[in-house]
Amino acid sequence: VTVTRKDGVMPLRVGQTTTYDLTFSVGSVNNDLSQVRVTLPLPTHMTFRDASGSGVTFNERTNEVVWDIGTVTHGAGVVGPAPQMIVTLSIVPSIDQAGEVPLLVNNYTITGTDTFINKPFTLPQSGVEARVADHDYTNNVVTE
Repeated sequence: VTVTRKDGVMPLRVGQTTTYDLTFSVGSVNNDLSQVRVTLPLPTHMTFRDASGSGVTFNERTNEVVWDIGTVTHGAGVVGPAPQMIVTLSIVPSIDQAGEVPLLVNNYTITGTDTFINKPFTLPQSGVEARVADHDYTNNVVTE
């Protein structure tokens, strides 16, 4: 995951909007993968703005970005390009977030099937914090 601040203040400030682009890619070194899906649950303080990439949808009811990739061929991301999605999210920190580093995305999962062994897989991924944007600038702690 690559996180880039698109616009807004840095460090994050209570009551002021900051927008981020999060770039996700999924590769496979050895085997072809099928039915690959990335499910990104967004924290309630994050607002979905836009997404690009094939098979990307936003579910307003569950506040999740779902990326149905489909097939990822072996070597994707190593000897050839990996499928990629860019999600644009924004945050307006509240006073109760002062002094904290907010999550941009909660813990998420990558699921699919390894077609060589014909077995499903689930890969849990850690949430994405604001600190990964702007080269860890002041750890992106919310200020007042």
